[in-house]
Amino acid sequence: MFRDKPITSPERFDLMVREHPEFERLVPNGRTTRGELLFACTWLEHNNTCRDYENRLAVCRDYPGTDMYLSGAGALPGCGYRFVFARPFCDILEEKIARHSGNHYAGTIFVNRQESVKSTPNIRAKEH
Repeated sequence: MFRDKPITSPERFDLMVREHPEFERLVPNGRTTRGELLFACTWLEHNNTCRDYENRLAVCRDYPGTDMYLSGAGALPGCGYRFVFARPFCDILEEKIARHSGNHYAGTIFVNRQESVKSTPNIRAKEH
């Protein structure tokens, strides 16, 4: 994303690099099914480690973020991460309500627990 829009053309990527020279280390190497550019990093070593780990880009430090999951994307194949449900949100909510109400409402908050889990995921990236 650049200026809140996906990067879908080499020209848009060039504009981003002009404004943020640190992204010069990335090179377009494909497209998603939605037409967004995919990138390879020239600082990635043959063993998949960063040549300058301490000064890596924020996008690298934060990868994979939950925004990826929520937008329908996933971690790239072979990246070493996957998304897992840490704990369903409805369980956390029921526990909080039970704690504050003397257990009077525990277990009765969600009529359709499956739909609640789908609509309010509590996710995190987990290293394989």
